[in-house]
Amino acid sequence: MGRELSHYYKQAFKNAVELFIVTAYLTDWDTSLKLNPKCGGFLMIVGKNFGITRKAACEKVMRWLPPQRKAQFMVADRINGFHPKALFWREANGTCFAIVGSSNLTQAAFETNYEANVFFELPEADYDKAKKWVRDIEKQSVVVSEDWLSGYVEALVQQHAAGGGTGASGTPVVPLKLPAMTQEMGELVVLHREWLDKYGKLRDGLMDLFRRSASGEIESAEFYEQLPT
Repeated sequence: MGRELSHYYKQAFKNAVELFIVTAYLTDWDTSLKLNPKCGGFLMIVGKNFGITRKAACEKVMRWLPPQRKAQFMVADRINGFHPKALFWREANGTCFAIVGSSNLTQAAFETNYEANVFFELPEADYDKAKKWVRDIEKQSVVVSEDWLSGYVEALVQQHAAGGGTGASGTPVVPLKLPAMTQEMGELVVLHREWLDKYGKLRDGLMDLFRRSASGEIESAEFYEQLPT
C-alpha cells in the first residue's frame, strides 16, 4: 500500500465524519485510536465464524467506545461465512475513501503478516452503495453486549509444540513459519517462473509424446530419443 496500513487506519479514525468498518475477525484492538469527535455516523461489524474473534478484543472495544456509541459495535450473528475486510469513510470536505483488502483487525495484520490492501478515494455514488451494503449487514447483526459475549464460544488458542496440535475443529494443525525472503530465494523464484514459461511453450508436444508412448504407438527407445527435443 505504499505506506503502512496502520497510517491509513489512523487517518480514517482521525478525519472521518462517517466511518463504517467490517472485519471477519477481531483479535485485538488499539485503544490509542482517536475517533473524530465530529464523526456523526459510526458502525463497526465483526464476524464470529470459527470462534476466531476474541472476547478480550471485544471487551476492549466496548471500553474504548463512549456510552452513546456502544450500540454501534455489532457482530454479524445471523450471517455464516461473513468474511469482508474493509473501511469506508467520508471526511469533512465531502471526500470519501476506502481500504479494502486481506487484513482483519488483528495485531498480525499490522505487524507480521504479508497482506494485500488497497487505499483509494471513493466516488460519492460508490460510497453511498458501500454505506447501504453495510446497513444491510447491520439488519442481520446484533449489538456486542456482555450478554452476547457470555454465550459466545471462542476457539481455543493453540500453543503449538514441535509435534503440532489440533485446531478448533479438532483437525491437525502443523506449526509453520514462513521464512523471510532472501536474494537467493528471489532468484530461485525467478528461475522457477522461467521453467514454467518454457514448459508452457513445450507442453502440447510433450503431452503428445507421452500419449503416443502410452498407447504403444511408439516404442520406449523412440520415446527416450524424442524426449530431449
